[in-house]
Amino acid sequence: MTPKEILRNYFESGSILRPLLVPLMFSYAAKLQKVDLKSFYTNPTILTNTLYNAWKFFRYDGIINYIDETLELEALGCRVDWCNEQYIIVAKPQEPENLTWKNIKEKGRIPIAIEVIRRLKATVRDECIIIGVLRGPFSLLNDLDMKENRKNLLQRIINTELEICQAYCEAGADLILILEKRLPSDEETLYEYMKDLVPLRNVANFFEARLILSLKEMEMPQALNILQDSIDGMILGD
Repeated sequence: MTPKEILRNYFESGSILRPLLVPLMFSYAAKLQKVDLKSFYTNPTILTNTLYNAWKFFRYDGIINYIDETLELEALGCRVDWCNEQYIIVAKPQEPENLTWKNIKEKGRIPIAIEVIRRLKATVRDECIIIGVLRGPFSLLNDLDMKENRKNLLQRIINTELEICQAYCEAGADLILILEKRLPSDEETLYEYMKDLVPLRNVANFFEARLILSLKEMEMPQALNILQDSIDGMILGD
């Protein structure tokens, strides 16, 4: 069975032929191949070739694209700069109205991420799972740190993530991975967060992709039960 068939079989029947190996490679693939990191992050051809060559050598089950905490923030209108081989946020609007909420898939480096998924899918087809990455909505909310009602701001963030999620799935992503540092610490906010994730899962599932939430830490053990109906799976740990 191909990795995609194994993934589909697991979610449809609950059984798995073997564990799937999906390393969080991304920029490490560039370092292994001595590829200039800034070119790696900004050139879709270099990015595609680097990720593909790493996969071709190691033959793991999934290729992850695009891991960068500034990706969505830059597209929303925050100013980024290249420093110490990574992008950092150097300025951000103080009001939500000054952010770019519409046509987010055409802003910043989002088009690069979409194009790389499209090219990788055309190259590896079903031999490998293609994974599109979204920054966690709650992490984005905390990074923006604006005065607007947090509930309203979170909904705006979810709407932009929906647009990116759909674009990734249309390009051929088999799985959408949400990278979140931590969840809301109170149960009421956690329930609201759960409801906000449902549209993301529905969009992914419409394209026969799956939505997985990756957490670095979880303060509330009951969060798994609360979230189980809004995601397809969860990964806990670095």
